[in-house]
Amino acid sequence: MHDNSPDLDIAYKLAEYAGQGRLKLSSGKPILPGRKQVFREERDGVFAGDTIGRFNEDLPGRPLLSQVMQQGRRCPDHETDLDALRSHAQSQIERLPPAIRAIETAEPGYPVTVSRVLERYQAAVRDTVAGSHTGHRADFRTEEIQEWRWVLYPWAVVEDVGQFIREMKPVPEDREEIRRRLKEQYGLDPSTAELDRVLRYGESWR
Repeated sequence: MHDNSPDLDIAYKLAEYAGQGRLKLSSGKPILPGRKQVFREERDGVFAGDTIGRFNEDLPGRPLLSQVMQQGRRCPDHETDLDALRSHAQSQIERLPPAIRAIETAEPGYPVTVSRVLERYQAAVRDTVAGSHTGHRADFRTEEIQEWRWVLYPWAVVEDVGQFIREMKPVPEDREEIRRRLKEQYGLDPSTAELDRVLRYGESWR
């Protein structure tokens, strides 16, 4: 019997805390730290590409991000009905390049770049988190880690365990091998229900 109840599986990634950039050091999961802005350039009414920068940069293009919530309430400028939102979304889709809107995979894809300022900030925060001597002192490190262990948060089971499975070489043959290698390599022992969720919603490990 299958449970067809709708659910939403999401991952929350902290990018800034108390005004300081934060990121994870996990491989394959790059995070751009700090507050950001996205600048979209257009040519002849067609979107030409986006640049992700820091929130206080002034880059070519139209800034896309604006505050929509404040103190738990929607900002007045964003009190828009569904019909207006639907119309706006449709107009934005129509301004994408034809190749992006086509059924076939676009080659090349829609261009998205990261500004040099944000790249430098990411490197500085990474060095701070890793404990490198870059002149930055991390105020959130309290003691040296003597023994490494993974902590599996309930809201990140699908993302983290799925990543571990995809990185397994050679590829595991079945669920029992997946469970055994998760235990041996990461000290993790997910429940049957958790592992089912990972394999159901995550990418195939084959």
